[in-house]
Amino acid sequence: MLSPGAMALMPFSFQSFYMHHLKKSALALFCLVGSINVQGQTPRQFVFLDDWTYDLVEYWINNGSLTVPFVLNQPYSIADIEKNLELENNWTRLQKRYYQRFFGQPGFGKVIIYARDNYSFVTDPDMPKRKALQQAPVDDVYLFDNATKNHANFSGQFNLMLPHISLVNRTMINSEYKDDALFFGDTGEWIFGKINDAYLNVNAGPFDLFFGRMDRNWGTLSSPGLILSNNPYSYDHAQVSYTAKRLKFSLIFTRLEDLIAFSSQGNYPDSLFNSRKFLTAHRFDFSISRKLQFAFTEIAVYGGPDRDFEFGFLNPLNYFYLVQRNNRAQINGLWAVDLFYKPHSNLNFFLQFLLDDIIVNNEPGQDDRAQYPDRFGINLKVSEADLLMKGLQTGIEYTRIGNRTYQSFRTWENFHYQQKGLGYPTSSVEKIGLSLSYFDLFPALIKLQAFYQRAGAIELTDVFRGEKEKFPVGIVESLWDLNLEFAYFPNVWSRLTARLGYEKFGNFRHVKDDNRSNFKLILGLHVNLAFALKVD
Repeated sequence: MLSPGAMALMPFSFQSFYMHHLKKSALALFCLVGSINVQGQTPRQFVFLDDWTYDLVEYWINNGSLTVPFVLNQPYSIADIEKNLELENNWTRLQKRYYQRFFGQPGFGKVIIYARDNYSFVTDPDMPKRKALQQAPVDDVYLFDNATKNHANFSGQFNLMLPHISLVNRTMINSEYKDDALFFGDTGEWIFGKINDAYLNVNAGPFDLFFGRMDRNWGTLSSPGLILSNNPYSYDHAQVSYTAKRLKFSLIFTRLEDLIAFSSQGNYPDSLFNSRKFLTAHRFDFSISRKLQFAFTEIAVYGGPDRDFEFGFLNPLNYFYLVQRNNRAQINGLWAVDLFYKPHSNLNFFLQFLLDDIIVNNEPGQDDRAQYPDRFGINLKVSEADLLMKGLQTGIEYTRIGNRTYQSFRTWENFHYQQKGLGYPTSSVEKIGLSLSYFDLFPALIKLQAFYQRAGAIELTDVFRGEKEKFPVGIVESLWDLNLEFAYFPNVWSRLTARLGYEKFGNFRHVKDDNRSNFKLILGLHVNLAFALKVD
């Protein structure tokens, strides 16, 4: 792609020629999409990944009541859920009424006001002992003795659903942002928040054109995807997708945050640069049958001082690694293979394997494998519903992300957005967990989650060291976590929640022998109001 500076140096006639043909190409693409038969098309509005209904969606998929066309590509559209949900009971009727009132229907514009208030009480039984040992800094906002907090969340949402166009905006004002050290927005004023969702989606036949911001998750349902997840705050991007009966192709491209970065290789190692950062991802989802789905994904992260979008990485059918080798265009490439298998109507297997780098001895007489580590990630989840007891869903999950995965020799290629991992939240980590959910107490829901995790002392923003290290790296932080959650739905307008949790840390924040624990009680009240306006 020609930069503005390069275009300024062109002769005027060549500039005109370039711009003329660029406009003609864009017009031709618009006419091609517009020529597709759009009669009867349903607008695609997506269920937010933080919406409470995803608990139900996962349960319906696990017990065979819902067959999502491409289960490994989230978020799902409301149309796909309602069209394929075969079960009819009080829970599904509540879910459908909720979608109709707060997400909208074709031909209607809707304004939704959402309010939530969470009151939390945290107590750390080890605090007196740690105070005596001077292990409790006054600015430690994560754990403190007998602390109470009140987190209010207000959001305004606008939906407009035309025959084949969806326009959505959801803006949040959330006091929890003040306690997140990685929130990059303004929390110093009386009003603070973030536009979490804002997009235009056009569906024309099998084609979808998306432009805006929205959380996405590619991989295991209800878990952070290793290749692309909803772990970071949402960011602006464009997606072009094609959906057939058994195939979905997706192409995403975006410019991520600019950053002060450096390279540990090249002519000027350890020098700081004002750098740009770009991401392109393409993915093939295959739905072989109701029992078997799989996907392949490749992502290129690239950038640097004065670098711009490169068409080689925008070509949807290019193989990014070969573009890097043939065009000598440096990238950090990542690949993933996903699998969903349902051997029984109530039993489900999810697998995702991430490849960041595999070392191959290309140079004669040079043993690179002896020096550089392979970098992998794996997520395996087994879940079942209604087998042990009607209404009960059980899940067991294991995740391991290798040392220095997601890092690069050039920090503008590290796999994060505003310091939060674009895939799994961190690397050098191993986690195993158990989850139980019980749905047969309508209109109530009970969830129990427990996991153990050990994590190395790694930041995704660090430069890749290029050396083999013991797993996990450095002083290892361990965590035992147990949470019991309860939700009650008086109607589609409101929800009451309560959560009781316990955490026990070893080597807290990778400080040797700093062991901590705490109990948490969080009470929540959620209220929704919707106002509709017919537009057709």
